[in-house]
Amino acid sequence: MARTLAPLAAVLLAAGLLAACSSTSAQPAASTWTPKPDGCPAAAGKPVTLVVGARMGSQRPQLPDPIPAMIEQAMAAGQKVQLIRLDGEPSVVTTAQPSLTATNTAKRENDLKIAEKRFFEAVATLQPKAPEADVLGALTEAGGVTDEGGTVVVVDSGIATAGQLTFRAKAMFGADPKDVADSLFAQHQLPKLSKMSVVLVAPGKTAEPQAELDHAQQEHIAAIWQAVAARADAACTAVVPGQTHRDRFDTTVPVTTVDLPSDPPVNPCGTTVYDDSSAVGFVADQATFRDPDAAQRTLKQLVDKVSGQPVTMKLIGNTSSAGTSEPDRVALSQQRAQAVKAVLVRLGVPDGRITAEGDGSTGKYHAADRTANGSLDPVKATANRSVVVETSCSG
Repeated sequence: MARTLAPLAAVLLAAGLLAACSSTSAQPAASTWTPKPDGCPAAAGKPVTLVVGARMGSQRPQLPDPIPAMIEQAMAAGQKVQLIRLDGEPSVVTTAQPSLTATNTAKRENDLKIAEKRFFEAVATLQPKAPEADVLGALTEAGGVTDEGGTVVVVDSGIATAGQLTFRAKAMFGADPKDVADSLFAQHQLPKLSKMSVVLVAPGKTAEPQAELDHAQQEHIAAIWQAVAARADAACTAVVPGQTHRDRFDTTVPVTTVDLPSDPPVNPCGTTVYDDSSAVGFVADQATFRDPDAAQRTLKQLVDKVSGQPVTMKLIGNTSSAGTSEPDRVALSQQRAQAVKAVLVRLGVPDGRITAEGDGSTGKYHAADRTANGSLDPVKATANRSVVVETSCSG
């Protein structure tokens, strides 16, 4: 059951949401949560930092189980619980750490209830201040203020539009999560998350005006942030699904709408490029389509355009500069071109009219994909991982 964090009037907060969130005893909290073996987070009653993206383009924040119980148990244990605003300039909004030093049991319980009430009220009334959304910056802020062994909970779509990691380039939706994390590491831009648990709530879940992501895109957003957390030495990561309906958060503070990948324009008598952000994308380091059905639907658009014409097709596979050797990259690019050819033949293009070859990372369609310090640029690498179709209508 999720707890909706709408900006209600204080009286409603006190009577409804906050009453539901308050525990009735100081040790333990009424809403108990027991970690599963090998689960994430691994322990209850530890510090919690809540990063909330109450912002345009993301769904209205909710705290699904077991997040409220984790917060209550942390407070009941006298641990620090903090709230970070995720906008263009992330910052700590409030910190709660009940002292629980009163010798009177009733007073300790009352102090705890007041602390919980104030914290959840701060969450429920949270508003963005700075335009855009810097998710990496919010994680960095959380890593800097969360005590060792604590849990960082990120309630946001994860679609960053500011900072060192953004999704403004469509290619990010096809970027290898490991490449993204390694690139941040090489640039010394990773947050400090050592020995912390990182929980992502509703990654990839959007609301108007941001377009809705399909299931694969949502999983990809989650995978990127999990890879970043893992590369930052987080003890563990977990994903908690968000709501299915697109309940938007009302605000006038702008966040750039990110364009999602779409099928490339088909040139029936020219060149069509299917890079790794398209539906004709491959599993990392393999010649297996990420989504074979989607790849076939996309390639059928090309076949339909040339149907009945005496065309010839030259398929050229390309890779990024990642990997250990150019011969291996050439072999992989050749295999991917052959995989595309197999689909085109199955869709009706005569085998004899298609050739397939691999150019690895040195062909004419390859662009430099290394940064100034020599690390792989994940956006440019995604564009380089492609199969290019050169179609000739001269027969």
